[in-house]
This record gives sequence, C-alpha cells and structure tokens, in this order.
Amino acid sequence: MQPLTDGAARLPVWHRWAPAVLLTLGLALSGLLASATPQNGHAVAVILPPWNSFADAATTVAAAGGTIKGTGLWDSIVTTSLEGPDGAERLRHNGAWLVIDAAAARGCLTL
Repeated sequence: MQPLTDGAARLPVWHRWAPAVLLTLGLALSGLLASATPQNGHAVAVILPPWNSFADAATTVAAAGGTIKGTGLWDSIVTTSLEGPDGAERLRHNGAWLVIDAAAARGCLTL
C-alpha cells in the first residue's frame, strides 16, 4: 500500500503561485480602469482592436464627433477630447474597445 501524497507537492512552483499572480494582476488592472474614467472635456485614450489601422481609428473618432489629438504606440491607439456627456459611449458604439483618461493611460500606452 502506497502512502497518500499531497498533489500540490508534485506541481511546479509556478503552478502554485499562478492563481495569486493572476488575481493580483486582475485587481491592479481593475483599479487602473476604475481610476481612468474619462471626464468630459479632458483628453482620452481611445483603444481599438489591435488589427485596426490608423485610418480606422480616425474614422471611429470622426464618427463620434471628435478629432485626433495624438497617437499611441500602435495605430489602433489614439487620443482625442470628449465632447458632450455621451462622448465615451459614442466612441464605444463606433468600435472603440476602451475609452480611458489619457493621463492615466500615458504610462502604459506610450501616449
């Protein structure tokens, strides 16, 4: 008869820590997004799907009634100003994945 062993003892170290790391990253990301709520009249970062071109980004911003103020690390990331209380919603309706405050996004998106 073989003694019972703890299954976790046989897992590699990173398997034991992976859930905690993922939870920490998820909480950090949710905190960033919560603090990055766009404000009317402020610059916002508009993040479109990565396969979109700069022309797609320009079309999305123009359809929402804005103009591009700057570009990000990729063609699918641009900055604009929100005009009106529903500016973020108009950008999302026209294809933006995320609309966040540009100052909060500046560090991670190279705006």
